[in-house]
Amino acid sequence: MSINKVVKTIIEGEGISQKKFAEIIGVSDQLVSKWVHGSNLPTEKGLCKIIMSFRAYNPYWIISGQGNPDNTQWEDSSSECKSCLEKDRTIAILQDHITTLKEQNELLKDKAGIQSKVS
Repeated sequence: MSINKVVKTIIEGEGISQKKFAEIIGVSDQLVSKWVHGSNLPTEKGLCKIIMSFRAYNPYWIISGQGNPDNTQWEDSSSECKSCLEKDRTIAILQDHITTLKEQNELLKDKAGIQSKVS
């Protein structure tokens, strides 16, 4: 699932508007609209704001669009050691996805720059 579909899913799952989503995470509603329509990608800071504001959703799912969106696995402390190992592995995976998203965002910016120069 792409990041724009992840953002749409959170907005719909929470039963809120794009404007309210933007208010919650502290960005403009125009920026959220760009995320939803796929014309821009959230920065690392934007992803962190989403993760911190919507803790009911799995951070790995928010960044990668893979796995279960439900965050209950992070709240289960019954096997603390296993949980820590999984979190460390997930953090490494998330860092890789953040790098990929940054690269994709740069490509989008470059593409937009080229298109605006042609226009």
